[in-house]
Amino acid sequence: MNSIRSAVLVAVSAMALTLLGCGVEVPLESDEGAAESALGTPTGKMCGGIAGIPCPAGQRCRDNPNDSCDPKNGGADCSGICVIPKPKPAACGGIAGLRCPTGQRCIDDPSDSCDPRKGGADCIGICVPTVTPPPHCGGFAGLRCPAGLLCVDDPSDSCDPRKGGADCIGICIGLK
Repeated sequence: MNSIRSAVLVAVSAMALTLLGCGVEVPLESDEGAAESALGTPTGKMCGGIAGIPCPAGQRCRDNPNDSCDPKNGGADCSGICVIPKPKPAACGGIAGLRCPTGQRCIDDPSDSCDPRKGGADCIGICVPTVTPPPHCGGFAGLRCPAGLLCVDDPSDSCDPRKGGADCIGICIGLK
């Protein structure tokens, strides 16, 4: 009986110590950018695990990609990190013809099963930032780049000045 009582006491003590870790800051390793892009913005607070430590309101507990515990590969009771979820992009298109805000364009939503290229009618899309192509330079006209930019061969065309392409149009890129 004493051994059962001791085992319960040890288990309760371990649980209490784990719960006290509720506000523990978990240092993120150098791969912080990868975690941010995949999960949202990490806060560094530990969550989940055997104690089921919750995240603050508005945050979600996600598996920590910087540890060796992987719940998808048999890891039981893995702790995670609290993240501030990325905002969902605005919806666009569909039967209502929803438009994107200025500076954004509508693309097919890759997270749903509706695909307009495969017969999906009136699919809802998502708004993404419009990418402005870099200014052109070079070519027959000898177009110059704006100040602070350098003219380089345009990798998206088939004209290659190193392989006999004369008067290839280039693109202006920033100097780093």
